[in-house]
Amino acid sequence: MINSLIKKILFTPKISKVIVKQLLRIHTLIYRYISVFSVVAENGLHPKHRLMNYHKFFVDNISKDDVVLDIGCGNGALTFDIAKKAKYVYAIDIIKENIDSAKKKYNANNILILLETQQNMNLKEILM
Repeated sequence: MINSLIKKILFTPKISKVIVKQLLRIHTLIYRYISVFSVVAENGLHPKHRLMNYHKFFVDNISKDDVVLDIGCGNGALTFDIAKKAKYVYAIDIIKENIDSAKKKYNANNILILLETQQNMNLKEILM
């Protein structure tokens, strides 16, 4: 009896929307913490790079004449690996700490690393 009453209350569209919103907020928070601790555990790289052969996929699909735009370059590790094979790489991120780290750790002659926000990003200017 109580179970059916609870189901009738919880499983209404209005209440379900409220529950979903709250669960998504919790999920987002947990996902952020998982990412932070994963990066610490993997010495600075998100484990997706190792577990999914993330770098390998991109590097294997780049040719020496390609010019690559890496949006959301993070700390620059993938940018640097792509630059070993590509003609040129434009690396963009909106987080200053990421850009500083990328410039410090992973710079090369064929990489341009830029701090850009969606509001001021003009890809024509950057790429020309």
